[in-house]
Amino acid sequence: MRTSLVLWTVTLPLVLWENLGYMGLLATGLVGYLILASEQMSTEIENPFGHDAGDLPLGAICDTIKGNVKEVLERAEGGHKKLISMEPAWAK
Repeated sequence: MRTSLVLWTVTLPLVLWENLGYMGLLATGLVGYLILASEQMSTEIENPFGHDAGDLPLGAICDTIKGNVKEVLERAEGGHKKLISMEPAWAK
């Protein structure tokens, strides 16, 4: 895919020269940058997990989820203990 995009970007000034002249080179640079940058972003999004700078911190995400689940279980356990130790309203 990248090879075809580079080939298209290299041949684009030949097509634009007739209508735009030297501005075609500027237009080619801008269009080429946008297209190749979007292709690079799609490559990064394709595999978001790993150890590179742009990858998602999967270990930190899992640790956060683990802590949240532990907190919910602790709160639920504490709530059940309160309910069990309370006297019913009719027993007072």
